Amino acid sequence: QPRVDLLFSSAARLFCSVSAMTLIPVLLAAWLSYPSFAAECEGGEVMVGPLKIDGYPDVWLAGENATGTGDHLEIRHNAGVTPFTSCEEEWLPGSIAQFKLLGRKLSFTVDLSSVGCACNLAVYLISSPALDNNGKPHAGTDRQGQPPYYCDANKVGGQWCPEIEIMEANNHAFQATPHSCEKPVNGHYSACDRSGCHQNTRDTDGAYGPGDNFTIDTRRKFDVHTDFFEQGGVFTGMRTTIQQQKRQVILDHSDCSAEYLKALTGALADGMSLRITYWGSTAQTMAWLDSPPCGQQVCSGENAGLATISNVKVTPKIAAKSLTQRQDLQDLQSAADVETSTSSSNLPSTTAALWPWVAL
Repeated sequence: QPRVDLLFSSAARLFCSVSAMTLIPVLLAAWLSYPSFAAECEGGEVMVGPLKIDGYPDVWLAGENATGTGDHLEIRHNAGVTPFTSCEEEWLPGSIAQFKLLGRKLSFTVDLSSVGCACNLAVYLISSPALDNNGKPHAGTDRQGQPPYYCDANKVGGQWCPEIEIMEANNHAFQATPHSCEKPVNGHYSACDRSGCHQNTRDTDGAYGPGDNFTIDTRRKFDVHTDFFEQGGVFTGMRTTIQQQKRQVILDHSDCSAEYLKALTGALADGMSLRITYWGSTAQTMAWLDSPPCGQQVCSGENAGLATISNVKVTPKIAAKSLTQRQDLQDLQSAADVETSTSSSNLPSTTAALWPWVAL
């Protein structure tokens, strides 16, 4: 019996030794490749956590009322965050991450199940940091609660710049809107199109909402894929695909003219800052987004619950394709077991089609 015990004991020690020798390098490599927020961002008072982005260097999030962990971001009401390339204790224009998305795709998974009517979880691109008349970064003087160097196409915060709203949404409506601006001088913008070339799911019956009778059931998570098509270095089309398992809704932005999109080429090629905010108050404030179907709800309490964004990904290169013409859409259609609702002024509201967003 002692010999047997000794044999098992020796075998156990050998197994543990081999396992440790095998696992230690793996664990060490993982630890070195993953951004240690505690170690690398100690003392960063404006930072709310790291965020891993597939296809893009990892970033640190500057802002408030949000928490980043790995590839997961929790967002609370009245939140606002901006990705930085480095940990900082203050807003520095050179640290604001710039996403060059011309000819690329941006994707993420979002949970809006607790984001109700009159609320707005927004994911959008802006040409921040804003520049003054001399082409120098300008923090702004009357920012109306926005962070330094903020700008957008409605001059919120006091400064103009191009803006592409990838998603403005709650669990009843989803809208995507590119906004072009007049040609800048020394990088300084003096006017933009406030309304933009917007498209909204509420224009297509049964496309989006809480319930299994909708193509996208917002009681559960869904994916958002935005393609920024280019041809010859020119921005030629934008396509938003809202996907949930085998069901999807397409916003083809076919009402955006070629010249309108072309005006955004420089901003997309040079790089734009990614901004994520969660805001809203009264029904009247958000009626432009969700009324109807929403009524007199307010964005507070349980109606303004926690939202999450995860699995953010930048696809390096997509096909040079313009989705602004009916023929382009017809070329992409094929019979498949994918239920698709396409919101377009030129197409039927619902069609069975396969949209090969992965292949692009």
